[in-house]
Amino acid sequence: MSKSKKISDTISIKGVRIKLFPTKQQEILFTQFIGTRRFAYNWALDLRTNTWVNKNRFIPVSELLHMFTLLRKDEDTLWLNDISCDVGKQAIKDLDVAFQRYFKMTKEPGYVIYTKNTIRKAVFNHRELTIYDRNGYPKFKKRYECDEGFHVDCYHLQIKEDQSS
Repeated sequence: MSKSKKISDTISIKGVRIKLFPTKQQEILFTQFIGTRRFAYNWALDLRTNTWVNKNRFIPVSELLHMFTLLRKDEDTLWLNDISCDVGKQAIKDLDVAFQRYFKMTKEPGYVIYTKNTIRKAVFNHRELTIYDRNGYPKFKKRYECDEGFHVDCYHLQIKEDQSS
């Protein structure tokens, strides 16, 4: 008896790529989503790294999420309330996953703290190596280096068709 799989036993996942043609208002909203996500990620990375360097204490993701909720209520960052809180919170969760991946990588045998290329660049630019130069350490998100994709919570996604035509 052969142990080959039946065709009905296999699972097939089909991907569909869709090109969006957003209106000006939707473009503004997408830009706000991306900006909020980048701000939350960079804010949490800076806070987590500075706390580790200065106090040798690691901030758990639950505490970061609570602090982000308080940050949204601050007078200087009221613009964060224009976008759903899920966008910023998902960015912080993604940062936590990046840190988990980094810490797992550091425990592997043969892990190199600083790559040869990183050391060469630091020597060429006459600067000292920092924690941000470590191999695999989560980096700040820059406007021109961000992925265009971000987490979309499908339960809150609504598609409205234009009824005017």
